[in-house]
Amino acid sequence: MLKKLFLIIGLFAFQSLYADEQKLVDHKKWQPGHKSLSTENDTLGFIPIMVWYPTDQPAKTEQFGVFRMKVAANAPLSDGKFPLAIISHGSGGSILGHRSTALYLAERGYIVATLMHPHNNYQDNRDEATTNNWINRPKHISAVLDTILANKEFAPHVDTEKIAAIGYSAGGYTALTLLGGIPNTAHSRTHCIENAKKDPGFCNLGKGKESRNKDMILTDLRDERFKVGVLLASVGVLFSDKDGLSKVVAPVLLYRAQNDRELAYPYHVEVISKSLAKSSTWLKELELQDAEHFAFITSFPDFLKKEVGPPAHDPAGFDRDLAHTKFNAEIAVFLDKALKYR
Repeated sequence: MLKKLFLIIGLFAFQSLYADEQKLVDHKKWQPGHKSLSTENDTLGFIPIMVWYPTDQPAKTEQFGVFRMKVAANAPLSDGKFPLAIISHGSGGSILGHRSTALYLAERGYIVATLMHPHNNYQDNRDEATTNNWINRPKHISAVLDTILANKEFAPHVDTEKIAAIGYSAGGYTALTLLGGIPNTAHSRTHCIENAKKDPGFCNLGKGKESRNKDMILTDLRDERFKVGVLLASVGVLFSDKDGLSKVVAPVLLYRAQNDRELAYPYHVEVISKSLAKSSTWLKELELQDAEHFAFITSFPDFLKKEVGPPAHDPAGFDRDLAHTKFNAEIAVFLDKALKYR
C-alpha cells in the first residue's frame, strides 16, 4: 500500500513538474561556459573542480578525456547574479559523471560545480564505505563552495541566497548531511550484519574495510549556506535514527530508481522519504520509471561500456539519454521554484 501511494505521489509530482517545464521555453537560454578549478588543504587533500556557467560566448565541441562536450571554454560569465548548484558524485564516481545535468542547468542560468571526491573516485577509491569517507565527503563540498566564493571571476556572480546541493547515491548522503542530516555510522555496520543478503550492493562496498569503520554520530557537518537539496537514488540507511533528518527543513527533491538493485528497498530512499515528510518545508518525490541505480549517471560512449561495466548499462528498452532530458528539466523546475529564481 505504501509503495503504491509513493508511486501515485511520484506520478502527480512528475505531471506537475513536467507541466511547469513547458514554461522554461520562455526563459532566456544561455551558452554553457566551462572552467576548471581546484582546491587543496592539508586535511582534505587536492580536489579537482569543474564549473559550468551561463555565458554569452558561443559554445563549441571540446574534448574532455574520452568525453566530448559543447561548451565555451574559459569564456566570461554573463552579466548578473545566478544560483549555484554543487553536484556530488557517487562512490567511485567521476567529476564528469553528471555533466548532462551540469550543462542543462548552466544553459538555464545556473552556475554548476562538480568535483572529484578524494579517495572515493574511480581512480582512487581507498576510502569507500569507511567512516573517514562519511566524515570527509560533506567537507569536500564545503571546500568547493569556499573556493568558488573566493574566486574573483565567479564570486561576483553567485547569489549566495540561492545555493543548492545535488547528490547521487553517496552524493545524496553528502547533500543531506550538508542540509542538516545527522548520520549515525553504526547503522551501516548493523544494517549489513542483518541485511547483507537483502542489500548486497550497499553492503559489499564495505567488505574488507571493517577495521576502518567506527560507530559515530556525525553532528558538525551542516553547511547553512545550502538552501535546497536534490537527491538522486540516495544512500539513506545512515539516517535511520529517529531524529536523523529532523533538522533538514530545506526543500528537497527526492528521486528513486524504480528497479534499484544497488540500494535496496526499503533501506535507503524510503528511510529518507519517511523522515523528510515530517521536517522538510517542501518535499517532492519522483521515480525514474524502468531505471536501475546507475541511470542517473550521464551515458557513456559505446566503446567504453564494456570497460566501465554495470554503471554504463541499462535494461532493455530504457533510454538513458531520454530519461536525462526529462529529469534534468524536472530538476530545473524544482530549483527555480525552491530558490525563487526568475
